[in-house]
Amino acid sequence: MTPTAAVASPSVAVGDPIDQYLTANGLGTGTIDALLNFSGGSAAPWFIQPPAGQVWRIERMFITLSSSAAQFAASDKYGSATLANGIRAQIISDSGGTHDLDGGTPITYVGGWAEKCFDEAPLTGFAGAPAFRIYRWSFFLDHCEGIRLDGDDNGRLSFLMQDDLRTVTLTITRNRFLCKGQVELVR
Repeated sequence: MTPTAAVASPSVAVGDPIDQYLTANGLGTGTIDALLNFSGGSAAPWFIQPPAGQVWRIERMFITLSSSAAQFAASDKYGSATLANGIRAQIISDSGGTHDLDGGTPITYVGGWAEKCFDEAPLTGFAGAPAFRIYRWSFFLDHCEGIRLDGDDNGRLSFLMQDDLRTVTLTITRNRFLCKGQVELVR
């Protein structure tokens, strides 16, 4: 699937906040949990993309995973198993091609997010509830001004999913990617 520029959002102004999940359609609508079977030739991007005529600056992303506390005790797995192909974090555009954010090493286990992200917050202790891990990936640190996505250039922040991420397979019950930033330009 090759994503195309999203449909224009009504009444958007420069400086408006972006608060949108990565999804299969790039619009932040539909299923927000990447808990599907992406294996066996079904690899697909989970992405965010501004509509044509807009430029967005993505400043950070919150990656939220939930499973049982026992599953998270083994941080060398993604839930109950290590991913065979992993999740590839990429910036993609028509003019710039593909820029890997993962250093060429896909995420194959929960601890892999800690290697890529600024910090981690494990949350446990909820009676009968699953344990959560929340990772904050900040894109504006170390003199970086965030990730600039231009809708006219088909620019998108994409996580290529390549494995079976269904709950029945991995025991992961939440696998979400929330982007935060702002509208930089409206043409």
